[in-house]
Amino acid sequence: MQRWIPVLAIVLGLQLALAVVLGVSGDRLTAQQPDTPLVQAELKTADRLLIEGPHPGDPPSDQAAEKTAPVALSKQDGGWILPSYADAPADAARVQGVLDKLADTKRGYAVATTAGALKRFKVADDAFERRVVVSHGDEILATIYLGSSPGLRKTHARTAADEAVYAVELTAYELPSQADEWLDKGLLKADTEALGAIEMTWRGQSGLRLIRHDEGADDPQKDGWRAEGLPEGEQLNAEQARVLARAITELRVDGVLGTEAKPEWRQDEPLLTLGLEKRDGERVLWTLSKPEKGDRHVLKASNRPWYLELEEWNAKPLLEAAARDKLAVADKPTGEEEHEGGAPVNEPETDSVGNAPEMQTPDVPGTAETPQSAD
Repeated sequence: MQRWIPVLAIVLGLQLALAVVLGVSGDRLTAQQPDTPLVQAELKTADRLLIEGPHPGDPPSDQAAEKTAPVALSKQDGGWILPSYADAPADAARVQGVLDKLADTKRGYAVATTAGALKRFKVADDAFERRVVVSHGDEILATIYLGSSPGLRKTHARTAADEAVYAVELTAYELPSQADEWLDKGLLKADTEALGAIEMTWRGQSGLRLIRHDEGADDPQKDGWRAEGLPEGEQLNAEQARVLARAITELRVDGVLGTEAKPEWRQDEPLLTLGLEKRDGERVLWTLSKPEKGDRHVLKASNRPWYLELEEWNAKPLLEAAARDKLAVADKPTGEEEHEGGAPVNEPETDSVGNAPEMQTPDVPGTAETPQSAD
């Protein structure tokens, strides 16, 4: 028995040595406790976001994220702008919502703690679906990697400070890597009640000016408009004027094309020009044109530095609402009124004192006045 003691001691020594070697050279990734914040830093002071990832349509590749320019969002004067997108305004509510969600996201149980798993789950430094860097000034508050999805509304994620991989309730599409997805699409929206006059000119047609004449109305549906510039025989369709006012003040844009005009946008040959006058006297000119190619339209507002892109589905309602043949309709013939269905109704004739003539009842065989004789 004693002769085996040296052998067993040698084996034990080898096991201890192997454990030390594996501990030193092996993977040192460790997992944090579940149901704790994914991001440990305080994000309330964040004033810069950098979002990097492949755009839709990019070929699948581990290096795809490095081929696209990151989207930068910066806080300025209490709002958020897109510095790489002509300093256009970002949707501040969306940016704040993302920051709040990042701060509230909790870890689940770790799904991997090995360095080799980072690429497999697409959260490696050089292969990811999203890399989000949150900063305050020059200080990086957090770097978050989002990768593949293990299920509905879940994503594999990790932070630069914690390289274990977790399944979290956060999706990559909530952090788009395209600047136009962060744009404030309602940057031209205005209060309908503030609009006092609309002046329109169309290519090849005479102009028309609409003036709000019921400025004291509390109900926008009762707002009245009158027209200047209508020829004899035409009158304003008041309901269509209200439709136009709503189309103007609720217009949404789709993108920013830049701050310098291009000849192919044909801004010198606009389809429609709108002069918008507010009740406080401010005047803004909108120029809407159709480029030589494609279905998009280009809109330039005189009080904004950008040329804005309108897709067909956003340009069409405005163009249709401003169509002259819908705003200016033929006068109704004298003595006719429109009933609810729109068809004219003629008033019944009256006698000299205003009484309607009695209805004549035709003789019907078999009545009390003319009894039917039996055969």
